[in-house]
This record gives sequence, C-alpha cells and structure tokens, in this order.
Amino acid sequence: MGFWSRAKKDDSMNLSQKKAVAALKNMFVADALAMPVHWFYNPADIEQSFPGGITRFEAAPDLHPSSIMSLHSTNAGGRGSQGKNRREREIEALMANSKTEE
Repeated sequence: MGFWSRAKKDDSMNLSQKKAVAALKNMFVADALAMPVHWFYNPADIEQSFPGGITRFEAAPDLHPSSIMSLHSTNAGGRGSQGKNRREREIEALMANSKTEE
C-alpha cells in the first residue's frame, strides 16, 4: 500500500505522518490559490486586480501590471523558434534580410 493510500486511513499513520500529509495538502491548496498573482511584484497591483485579496480560486488576469515577463524576448529562452537550432534561425534571418534588400 502506497503512502497516499495510507494517508486516507488516518488510523494507520502516526502523528508525524498525519502532520506531513496535512502540510502537503495545504501546500498544494496555497500554491493553487497564489497562481493568479505569481508574477505580481507590487502588492498594490494585487489589491487593484483582486480587491479584498484572493479568497477563492481565480483565473489569472491577462495583464500582470508589475511583471517583467513582457520585457523579455520572445525569441529566446524557449519562448520562440522551438525546434530550430541557432544556425537554422540565423539562415532564416539572413534570407529574410536579403528579400527586403531586393
């Protein structure tokens, strides 16, 4: 019987195991509740987007006003040109530039 199966039967676990299971379950809930504001860096922006705070599961807003993610390049770090190596991207860029010069 696996750990999570035993976790359902509280009588088979000692106090330390019960506390560990409770901590993990609460961690999962807290992580899900915090998801919509993950990229917020200014607490005032959280209050503006979620007046009164987050008290239930919420969808993430389309815009994260204090996030730095919009400042990052979408062509690097796995956010663009997936599946192409650097050489292929350079060749495509050269070809695109040569077409504009004609």
